[in-house]
Amino acid sequence: MRNELPVLADASICNRCAACVAVCPAKAIRMMPDDQGFAYPKVDEGLCLGCGKCIRTCPVLTPPSPQSVQEAWGAVTKRKEELMRSSSGGIFQLLASKVLTCGGVVFGAKFDSDFNVVLDCCEEISELSKFQGSKYVQCSENGAYLKALEYLKAGREVLFSGTPCQLAALKNVLGNTAHGGRLLTVGCVCHGVPSPKV
Repeated sequence: MRNELPVLADASICNRCAACVAVCPAKAIRMMPDDQGFAYPKVDEGLCLGCGKCIRTCPVLTPPSPQSVQEAWGAVTKRKEELMRSSSGGIFQLLASKVLTCGGVVFGAKFDSDFNVVLDCCEEISELSKFQGSKYVQCSENGAYLKALEYLKAGREVLFSGTPCQLAALKNVLGNTAHGGRLLTVGCVCHGVPSPKV
C-alpha cells in the first residue's frame, strides 16, 4: 500500500532551500518558478513514494536542534586587495584558502554561465574569486548538499558558505553523519532576495 503524499511547507513560509529536492529518493520533487519567478518545490504525485524524507529534512517543518553560541567573533582582513574584492570583510577568502591548502573543499554561491546564482564547490585557491561578493538573488541548491555529504564521508574537510536557511538545510541533509569536526559553516546575513526574474 502506498504511503500518503507529503504536504510540503506552504509557499508563505517555505525558504526555498531545496533540501526536500536533494533528499527525495524518487526524484519526485523539483523547484518550479511561480508567476513572479521565485522557485518553490513541487511534488510529482506520480513519482512520489510517500516516504516522508522531504518532510523530515525540511528545516521549516523540522527545524535543526538549536545550538548554543559559545562565542561570536567579528573580523576583517588586513589585506586591502582581498577586502576590495569582498563584501563582508574578506574573511571568507582567508578561511577558504586555509581549508583548500589542507586538501579540503569549499562551497559557496557563484554565477553560472547563464548568470543564475548557484551553490557550487571548488578545490583550488585560483577558483575562489567566483564565490566572493554578494549575489542578491535567489540561489539554486544545485546538488551541493549531497556533494558536501560525499566529501565529508570521504574524510575531506568542507567549508560551506551560505545563508542561514541553506546552512539549516545542509545540517538536516547531513543528519547524524559523523564528520568529526571537518565541517566549517559560514553564515551570511540574509535580508531576503528579489526574484531571479527581476
